Amino acid sequence: EYGKGVNATHVKIDNDLKSNYPNLCALLNNNNLLSLFEKNELKTKINLVAKIERIKLVSKSERDKVKTFHYDTYFHTFKAWLYMNDVELENGPLEIIEKSHKFSFKRMFNEWITSLSYSLSRDKKTWFGYGLIAQDQEKISKQSKKMIVKKNTLVFVNTHGLHRRGDAKLDSVRESVHFYTRENPFKLFF
Repeated sequence: EYGKGVNATHVKIDNDLKSNYPNLCALLNNNNLLSLFEKNELKTKINLVAKIERIKLVSKSERDKVKTFHYDTYFHTFKAWLYMNDVELENGPLEIIEKSHKFSFKRMFNEWITSLSYSLSRDKKTWFGYGLIAQDQEKISKQSKKMIVKKNTLVFVNTHGLHRRGDAKLDSVRESVHFYTRENPFKLFF
């Protein structure tokens, strides 16, 4: 899912871990966390997914998907990271462009062009991905807010906005508990 240059280790937090790690599994039922997601998704009874995530940069690669500014999807959707170590510039902090989640005709047109590009792609398995904004990465990065935080900090983001994992030094590590939901945008009508 990350492309080349990154060793990413993920362990899904579910009931299989409950007997050995009850406190970790309790995060999935934390009322404050669930409420945060539900209020922002404008939905109830969301399906919150959590995983322990360890990201280590092993080489510089242009094909590292998550390092390119991108939108996760065409509707509001949210992610959170509870960081287990301090996040500094050296270990690739999350970068976001403030207010980029808002509607604009330019974005609507770009998403339409992207959908056409995907539809016309012959090899959809190697298609680089939805919402990737490869041009002017350096210029965009100067405008971004870098989430440099201390360990035990929860960062909550609307990934409908433009974001990326920042540049990191080789062999740097970022560890977190990663929470997300990808609720059906039309769930209000069901």
